Amino acid sequence: MTKSKQASQPTAVKPRVRPQVLLGSTTKVRTKHGTLYVTVNKGDDGQLFEVFAPVGKAGGWEGAAMEALTRMISLALRSGVEVSEI
Repeated sequence: MTKSKQASQPTAVKPRVRPQVLLGSTTKVRTKHGTLYVTVNKGDDGQLFEVFAPVGKAGGWEGAAMEALTRMISLALRSGVEVSEI
């Protein structure tokens, strides 16, 4: 493989630090698994920063799966991943 076709070295990704205060909004959505409250917060620059979406009763698998998913989405947002890529 020639140098021009070699993959470039991956760069380190460092998520933005969460500020003390963020602005956002929460939307209530009824689902067959319970009420879902989707909260989207933005950073000072107006870019999406984090997402929370608790659903169902505490301890249920739906809530655990949604928490894991929204943590990964939030990490991607804080790390500069485009929304269209998430």
